[in-house]
Amino acid sequence: MSSFYASAIWQKGKKGPPPIFTSIGVRHPEQIELDLALRDQTTLPALLELVGQHIQRFDAGNTVIAVAQIPKVQGPRSLRAFSNSFAWQELQRRMYSSLTRLEPRGLSMLAYALARLEDFEDSTLLEAVLDKSLARMDDFGPTDAAKLAWVMAKGQMKHRGDLWAALSREATRKICSSGRFIDISMTAWAFAKAGVAERVLFGQLATAAMECTELPPHTIANLCWAFAKSKNHNPPLFDMLAKRSIESYKEFDRQSVSNLVWAYATLDVCHEELFSVFAAYTVESGLWREFSPQMASNMLWAYGKVNVAHMRLFDTFAEFISINIDSFDNQNIANTAWAYATTQLPSEGVFNILTCRSRGRLSTFRMDELCGLMWAYVKAKPVSVAFSPIFEEAVQLLMPQVPVLDAQSVSNVIWILATCQQLRKAHVHGAPELIDSLMAAMLDMRVRVDSEGAAQVVWSLWRMGRFHDAWTLYVRTLSDGRHPEHGKSGFTKKHAVDGRQRYYQTLLMETESRGDLQKQVFLWKQMAADFYSRNLRTACLNCALMAMLKARDVDGAKEMLRQAVRTKLHNKATPGDARSVHAAIENVGLKEVWLKVAGGEKACVIDNVILKQRPKLILEFGTYVGYTSTRMALQVAQWGGKVVTMEMDPVNATIARNHIQMAGLSHAVTVQLGHSDDAVQCVLDKYGEQSVDMVFMDQRGTAFHDDLQRLESLNLLHDRAVVVADNVLKPGAPYHVWRISSMPHYKTDIVDLREFGSAPVEDWMTVSWTRRGESYGKPAQELRELNMLARESDRFRLRAMATSMKDLVGDPLDEFAERFTSEFVALGIRCSLYVQTDVVDGCAVSRLVRLEPGQAPPKWDGEDPREEIQGGQWRAELGTVQFRGEMEAFPMPAPAQASFGGYKSQQEQMYIAPGG
Repeated sequence: MSSFYASAIWQKGKKGPPPIFTSIGVRHPEQIELDLALRDQTTLPALLELVGQHIQRFDAGNTVIAVAQIPKVQGPRSLRAFSNSFAWQELQRRMYSSLTRLEPRGLSMLAYALARLEDFEDSTLLEAVLDKSLARMDDFGPTDAAKLAWVMAKGQMKHRGDLWAALSREATRKICSSGRFIDISMTAWAFAKAGVAERVLFGQLATAAMECTELPPHTIANLCWAFAKSKNHNPPLFDMLAKRSIESYKEFDRQSVSNLVWAYATLDVCHEELFSVFAAYTVESGLWREFSPQMASNMLWAYGKVNVAHMRLFDTFAEFISINIDSFDNQNIANTAWAYATTQLPSEGVFNILTCRSRGRLSTFRMDELCGLMWAYVKAKPVSVAFSPIFEEAVQLLMPQVPVLDAQSVSNVIWILATCQQLRKAHVHGAPELIDSLMAAMLDMRVRVDSEGAAQVVWSLWRMGRFHDAWTLYVRTLSDGRHPEHGKSGFTKKHAVDGRQRYYQTLLMETESRGDLQKQVFLWKQMAADFYSRNLRTACLNCALMAMLKARDVDGAKEMLRQAVRTKLHNKATPGDARSVHAAIENVGLKEVWLKVAGGEKACVIDNVILKQRPKLILEFGTYVGYTSTRMALQVAQWGGKVVTMEMDPVNATIARNHIQMAGLSHAVTVQLGHSDDAVQCVLDKYGEQSVDMVFMDQRGTAFHDDLQRLESLNLLHDRAVVVADNVLKPGAPYHVWRISSMPHYKTDIVDLREFGSAPVEDWMTVSWTRRGESYGKPAQELRELNMLARESDRFRLRAMATSMKDLVGDPLDEFAERFTSEFVALGIRCSLYVQTDVVDGCAVSRLVRLEPGQAPPKWDGEDPREEIQGGQWRAELGTVQFRGEMEAFPMPAPAQASFGGYKSQQEQMYIAPGG
């Protein structure tokens, strides 16, 4: 008796599916009629009755057909109710006796049916089927191998490594070369579900899927899910699947929609058209009404993950939440809260509903769910969400669990409670005692936080007024580098601020504020020890040296010099010559790599503002390498002015302080370490109210409006202060543009210009003179339509950090800029100035030009001045136009002469006629 598979008889002489079992001759017609009768049964009792009547005449094929029919007709019935029936017991016996005669098709059908049976507990039978399958694996066809993989995944049989290896081999040989789309999809799903995905196999599955002419929606969704679950991102495949999905979006059911967007978000693939199309489809078709809470929370999580704040989608699901909240489990609640908080959509009503559902049951939340929920409540808008009573309940719940909390939970809880205290301006009841217990666990080394967690804890303790605890934690557990390395995922990983840098930031900010020289020097030396770069090590030691000289510690300075002279800081600038420092930095941006500095046309705007305002104190958000701060300082130093520049990254602060010292401007520039939320208070404490005459904002654009409102509410700005903001169009600052254009206490110009070192990149700067009035220090009227622009701005900012702004020329950044511009034009907000640049005798000369009402700024003409000029050869014409704010603040000056050279001293300025 030979196998049909081994002889390939069925392949050569017969069309249709392969046989279920090995047969001697031709099957009797009665067996074929029994197959048909078994398949016609629609209820489990009727099926088992037919089995009981005819099972003595069953061959192996009838046995498999009968078992395969059970999951199709079982419904809610349990097999346990029939466990003692003759039909079921005899059918089980027949399955065992038939195994030796089953072909691969029969084995896969039987395994597939058994895996789908509810309440089937005979694992021995399924293992026997799998053993038989392994022995015949070379004969399995693509569909049979795919079904067997599904069975293994369904039963979470990771222990069968031998069978998984055989299935992987067969998938490579057969499914990837000749399999149907359903086989490819099922195989990918199975390997991903079981957690045994192999990168090589998934690469071959991706190639096979891209060659399929037919890909139904559920197959697309399953493929995406499998690749996302297994962390196998294949850009060509996902581009193709996105295109196919958009073409057939109306055919997607609720599960496919949810799985699709979840998969793209899990892999950090923000395909904007796909997310836009499926959000609109879900809302407009009413499909959202058919979602389960799991699908709804997954979809919301996906849009939050890729930072797509689709307002209609989130508003629609707010209604879904209000209707279905009683069906939300803990994970659904946590994911939903996280999504609304991440997208920063005002959603107090949603959080009120989630609070009602969560209160009294927080003890049932997993720790990651509880931390995620509390994180969402302190990040959500409006701030009133942070006053939810879930925090008091959570503190009481966590107190007895301190001994079992892991490191991530400890750092998360401390950060959440500190942020909640900051928002409430009062601590959560019981929080100090909980934090004392958590501190004890960290100091005893029962909990070892990584560098990211350490940064959270150090900042939190400082924020709560417990700097001594923060310093003790650092010295006893962190200063020797004993904490585990931090980890990040996503394309921002290598560009993220290392956790160590973040806790150095907090500690240096406070020790400098206190004037504690010993701690400052200790921290700078620790930072130097952390760096591999000789230049950075020397720069850190030089910062320690500057601190000692400032404190008149001559002996300490000599010792620091002895350490520093082992290396030298390489640069191409002349010490004490600020222009040579600027030229060196500009050359890097023009000739080597893109630098985010406000040079060229942007410097023209800043120079003109300084000329008009003559500020005594300038506050800069975002120091970077100190280019703009030293340019501004060189000008304001002429009349005794100063620049305070705030920087959260201690590495940038180190580089900037060295550049400032080299430029000979340490007397005019102060680098204030710390995040702006914290550093602004230090500036207020040192310089007092109404001390700031000019603000330059170059931090995250979507934070401009909050930072500016805070400056006003703290009364830090002078009566006629001017605020200049950079990168307003790219990556974008939509909330800021709306605030300064819609609120009556601002007089604003929006300036169209080109990015320094990358002329093809268009950008905006804004120049706003402030005046005190009823709206001063208050939030702008809410315009929710700007939320999507804001989230998109943040995405482009992250991409620019991962590459550079000049690498984002063209689509989709230009499309975003066009939408950004159109949105504000529809609100009556347009550019009022632009910068024109010409090359004159080897120098680039930039000048401000006022636009006529309704006139659009000129498009880029394709010429890039950086090709013709060197650093230090970019000049600005000054005084050629009046800003809107100064028109009301000051009388119109005589149209005498415009200065040429921007930041030269008064004695060195050259004068030319306007437009010359």
